[in-house]
Amino acid sequence: MLEESCEYAERYFFTPTALEKAGGLWLVRLGRNIAKPNYHIGPRYVPYYSLHFVIDGYGVFQQEDATYDLAKGDVFCIFPKRKHQYFTDANKPLRMIWVALDGKQLIPLLNRIGLRPSSSFLPSVMNEEIVQLLEELFRHNGQHDPYEDLGKLTMLYRLFQALAAVHTDKDDGGEEETFPWLKRGQQFLQMHFMEGITIEEAAHNAGVNRTYFSKKFHEHYGMSPVKYLQSLRMNEAVRMLKETELKLTEIALSVGFPDLYSFSKAFKKQYQVSPFLFRKQNVE
Repeated sequence: MLEESCEYAERYFFTPTALEKAGGLWLVRLGRNIAKPNYHIGPRYVPYYSLHFVIDGYGVFQQEDATYDLAKGDVFCIFPKRKHQYFTDANKPLRMIWVALDGKQLIPLLNRIGLRPSSSFLPSVMNEEIVQLLEELFRHNGQHDPYEDLGKLTMLYRLFQALAAVHTDKDDGGEEETFPWLKRGQQFLQMHFMEGITIEEAAHNAGVNRTYFSKKFHEHYGMSPVKYLQSLRMNEAVRMLKETELKLTEIALSVGFPDLYSFSKAFKKQYQVSPFLFRKQNVE
């Protein structure tokens, strides 16, 4: 570990492969630290999701209006573009491991283990299996073999599986149990986003009106169903632009847009570049 102003830290940074992006989950950053008594991060915003595992010590985590006391065995999630800060107890400094992630599968995976913007803290969930998986991530890092991305994906899914098992055992009665139709609505969007569906159709499939569906969807998943639907379409469009030779109109129609003009307008709004230029810049 390298000594810094407020901690001793070890960090690794990653760039996702085509396989990782196609699968919808990839590792952005991996790190661990031993805090000094003056350790205080933030207030700030970050662009990725970051899971922090408290190995030892005490501290405080604040995100937006929520405050959580930290102790050994706790896990908290920093959600992108949300103001947060965390700091240590000077008498018992924090020791943590963090795993920063991205990808379209991440929100459903976080929901599976009980984490969402409105509830970003899991108390006393770490067990020996989870600690071993985290250590395995560090051991695997830097091997530079041609199948490294498969190894990282395998360990990340195993980590979520272990966390999900703890969450199921706790049976916290989260929103998915209170609003089972919400999961049906999300699955409808995931299944049919390439077919030109509307939010009204998703809400109807869930059995509620659009206004209520949109309100609860945003509370539970951290974004509106319109934005979620758009992200599904854009992610698939990016994949097609990079990995296929389909014409732009064919891609537009394939991902649920009525014509090339509306697709190009939406794509440029999200990526600040036209789909034509995006393909030219990203395909050799």
